[in-house]
Amino acid sequence: MDIRHWNILGASLLCWSILAAPAAAEVMRINHTLKSEPHQTFATLMQQAESLATNLVDQGFAEDNVTEVSVHILGERNGQQVPLLSSRISRADWQKQLGIQQWTRYFRTSAVLLGFYKPAEPNQSPLSAFPSPNIEQSVSKPTSVDSSVPQPSPSGTNSIQQPISNPTSTGTTEQTTPTPDSPNNSLLRGASPEESDPGYR
Repeated sequence: MDIRHWNILGASLLCWSILAAPAAAEVMRINHTLKSEPHQTFATLMQQAESLATNLVDQGFAEDNVTEVSVHILGERNGQQVPLLSSRISRADWQKQLGIQQWTRYFRTSAVLLGFYKPAEPNQSPLSAFPSPNIEQSVSKPTSVDSSVPQPSPSGTNSIQQPISNPTSTGTTEQTTPTPDSPNNSLLRGASPEESDPGYR
């Protein structure tokens, strides 16, 4: 009977150890939905979610058999539910009292999905993204100016105004008027007939 008694006791201890092992490494998972209040900002909603996650972790570790707590906080606004944050922390890390932020994952798109912010609209259409050809920009401008080449004055009038010579004051040739006694005049008018000429009469 002693052998049978020890066999029964050994089997009982084995069964208890098998059942107690998962209980010693139990992970508590908590899901909670946080409703947004009217006229509440997204920043205050996230602060409320962090405070709620901290309290839920404390409640989870209040049980001795819990070694790890996983918390998921959802936000609800206008009938829309989106995840706000997710925390997973062990008992040893929680005892360090470093805060919930060290082991928390935040969902940055929650503010847009809940309607707190509007997504940024593109400033230009797809067609305006391609630059139109500009003829003026294609003309290359000189980067340096040669000092040997005369440059026009800024006013633009000195280079246009040039001294114009007076034709009446300059000229070396003079046109002479033929006198009545000059040979050219006599040729033009013809010689006067004399009495000694055969055809005078």
